[in-house]
Amino acid sequence: MSLETKVRSLIERTKEEYQLSKFRGAFHNIIQRSSSDIIIAPHRFPDDDCICSALATQNIIYRMYPKRNSTIVIADRNPGRWDDLLQRHRVICTKDDQPEKEILDYCQPDSPIVFLDASTSDRFVSTPAREKEIGRLPNSIVIDHHENSSLPAALQFIDVNAAASGAILAQIFNVHWMDAETCRLLAYSIFQDTVHFEVITKKNAKVFSLFEKLLIGSGLDMRELESRFEISEEIDPYLREFWRNSKRVNLPIDGETTCIYSYLTAVNAKDTNVIQGAHRLFVPFQERFKNVELSFVLYPTAKENVYRVSFRSKQKLNVASLCESCFGGTGHEHAAGGHLKLELEEIAELSRLKQSANFEEMNYVTSLILDKTVHYFQSHNHL
Repeated sequence: MSLETKVRSLIERTKEEYQLSKFRGAFHNIIQRSSSDIIIAPHRFPDDDCICSALATQNIIYRMYPKRNSTIVIADRNPGRWDDLLQRHRVICTKDDQPEKEILDYCQPDSPIVFLDASTSDRFVSTPAREKEIGRLPNSIVIDHHENSSLPAALQFIDVNAAASGAILAQIFNVHWMDAETCRLLAYSIFQDTVHFEVITKKNAKVFSLFEKLLIGSGLDMRELESRFEISEEIDPYLREFWRNSKRVNLPIDGETTCIYSYLTAVNAKDTNVIQGAHRLFVPFQERFKNVELSFVLYPTAKENVYRVSFRSKQKLNVASLCESCFGGTGHEHAAGGHLKLELEEIAELSRLKQSANFEEMNYVTSLILDKTVHYFQSHNHL
């Protein structure tokens, strides 16, 4: 990564953090200037990602303002998939309570109200007259990621480059500060709103790193994830292969360093986002092993004898410098990636080994990556 790129990245992160800090301050002012109960408003007919964002928002508000009451008002239906979580929260479902009522009927004139995951008034109320009422609310807050937002509010945070409202909440309120249940809910929200990562684009790809942090903070295991959601047919085989091929080794780095790695033997070149999704689901479970300092995954690319490799480390090892020096890549100190391009002698050795019975190509490629990694950290002071 060039100095110019690093400076540009730092400037962008500084701008982003300034906007987040400014919103947090304004959010606090709105909550504090009214003593009425706080209303959390998912859009009408809320889908799973919106429900999870609402439940997470209530957790966040309770942690920030433990003496304040907040109520989630769900218009029109009770989403049964989440009954176990809804029972632990203060929730009103209008269909079960009073079908003729709408979200605004549960507000006091000065109630702080947080509208989630929709950009227009008709997603929250059923008539134009009621839409005008929204515009007169003095303490309304909108958190959304849809384009062409026309929902009036005293305070808005609209990020059209965000993959999901759950991702915006994770950015605003800082994953590292959240409890396990809130992380779990926001991970669910992102997973659902991105259709299991199938609709990720370059502009919102940062959701992958947010999702990874949420999974690590959630304590979520694969059984629970699969019980809530059906892992998409595209992601499932890649995720299962990562699990099947995972191995643990001790490397002679800084005395001894434990490393976990895995690989895919074959991929479809069109499945880049799907593979990243499977990787993000796999990484947090790698990192739960005790005393694991280093992990990586690799898989072949569309180019012959070129392999994608992605590293993670915890405390001591700077994998960004490793990737820059050995794999033509870049990244952050504890999360980086690059490519292994086989040299002529390595290609010749691979061809020779392929003549052997029961030979597995990825075992040979993995050994090359392990050798380069050990040699680099033994000869460089990047611990």
